[in-house]
Amino acid sequence: MKALAICFDRFWTNPIGSALVSLCRKYDIELHKPSLREYGKAEDHSSLMEDFDNIITWGCYHEPSQEMLADRNVVYLENDMFGDKSFFYINSAGWHKRSTLSSHLLSREEPTAYQRDEVMTYVEKLFDHEAYCGYKKDGHYLVALQSHWDWDSQLLEKVQKYLPNKPICVRFHPHQNKEAYEKTMAFCEAQGWKIDKNDLGESLAESRAVITNFSSVFIRSIARGIPTATCMPGIFTNSHCTLECVRNPRMLSQLEHYYFDQEAAERMLCALHSSRIVSNSSLDDLMENVHIASWVVGLGRATASRY
Repeated sequence: MKALAICFDRFWTNPIGSALVSLCRKYDIELHKPSLREYGKAEDHSSLMEDFDNIITWGCYHEPSQEMLADRNVVYLENDMFGDKSFFYINSAGWHKRSTLSSHLLSREEPTAYQRDEVMTYVEKLFDHEAYCGYKKDGHYLVALQSHWDWDSQLLEKVQKYLPNKPICVRFHPHQNKEAYEKTMAFCEAQGWKIDKNDLGESLAESRAVITNFSSVFIRSIARGIPTATCMPGIFTNSHCTLECVRNPRMLSQLEHYYFDQEAAERMLCALHSSRIVSNSSLDDLMENVHIASWVVGLGRATASRY
């Protein structure tokens, strides 16, 4: 049995990385860990996966890769959605709309009072503000980018077209590449838009609404109760906690009138809170995680289902 790990090199410096290596050794899994310094481009990930049915991934976004992951036994890791560096997001069904969160949220499962109180207390302590404290009526429209020019340019053009005459403030991704940065700056200067240089919490406190493709900024915005529009599929798909403008970008023009759904936001925040694993996890911790267990049970099944 063999498995492929598509993970940025720095992932293996976390204790959870060592624990995953131990897990594979425990089940006699030959784990392949190609360096993403050599295969760092998203389009390279599909070619890496061709000979593997069992995948561990942290950072696999390219659409063809996502399609291939759908037919494989996957455990998907990502930076914690709340921005808490002591945790990783984890899911055994993939990412974006393929996450098991989608079925969980579509079924409208309500969190218990205990879960809601636990998560809201955590959110308020982590973000240092009262949950659902609201938006600023005369505030700016904050546009959160992804550091991917093709995606970012489409988002900026939609904002330009459907939110004319609104005070726009554009926030770069923390790891914005040089080319995307320069093109974005030129676009924003031509529109007379502001560039956000403040702490995210400060910027959100001054926001009337938030627009993004699928940035995790949406977690911070819904935690404040800010109307948020999303323009590409993401982990929030079908959750009703954002104004989803994927199929009809013209819906952006109605963002000012969008009614924020607090119950949907709470379902999302609680579901995300339960889909995490601590970054210093041991092998024993992994063995008790439901998503890791699902991946272990699925070893070999992906191969059988494809032939």
